[in-house]
Amino acid sequence: MKHVLCTAALLTALTMSAFAQAPAAAPAAPAGPPRFVATVDLGRLMQSHPEFKAKMEVIQEQKKKLDAEFLGKQNALREQAKKLDESGIRPGTDPYQQQVEEITKAYGNLEVEAKNELRKLEVKNSTVIYDIFSEIKQELSAYCKHYGIAQVTDVRKMEVVPTIPQTVMEDIEQRLVWSDEQIDLTNTIKMQLYKKRGLQVPAETAVVGASPTATLQPTTASPNNGTIPSNIPRR
Repeated sequence: MKHVLCTAALLTALTMSAFAQAPAAAPAAPAGPPRFVATVDLGRLMQSHPEFKAKMEVIQEQKKKLDAEFLGKQNALREQAKKLDESGIRPGTDPYQQQVEEITKAYGNLEVEAKNELRKLEVKNSTVIYDIFSEIKQELSAYCKHYGIAQVTDVRKMEVVPTIPQTVMEDIEQRLVWSDEQIDLTNTIKMQLYKKRGLQVPAETAVVGASPTATLQPTTASPNNGTIPSNIPRR
């Protein structure tokens, strides 16, 4: 019995010793930072935004009406000045000078009014552009965070004509010299902007090709109740 107890004690000591010497399990490594990059043609994306064209047309129409209104007022003042010259009132006299001052003052007031109205239209234009740009950034942010994309670079897709120096210089001045078409998110984000409004995606947008995130796994919980993988279409 004594031999059995000694053997058991020895085995227990050896087991505890082995356990003490065994290295502790390493903690799970934290998720690394996003490691993918992508591109987007911001200019084309903004111009093809579902609401951009309509909102710009409204502002342009307001600009045309404003131009016509002030042109009419200018013509009325010119007609008034012409009638003064044909009125027979002698230049230099008090009545003549009084009307000249009134016309000159009216011209000045009209110029100030026109500048103020133009400024209002510029603010409207800027606000439309800002709102559309902000929505695009939000869509890009949600998509990129979901798929571990660390950076999106703006790239202008333009036709370069060697005989037109301006197009050549604009192409050379781009910071991004080259990128694979498969990492371009322009059509992906464009289709998402249409689909979230329940609108039919224009035919030219539905480009068949590989998705830049076709082989990526989501790195975070999907926003919008986990609908991004199924709702954001492939290119």
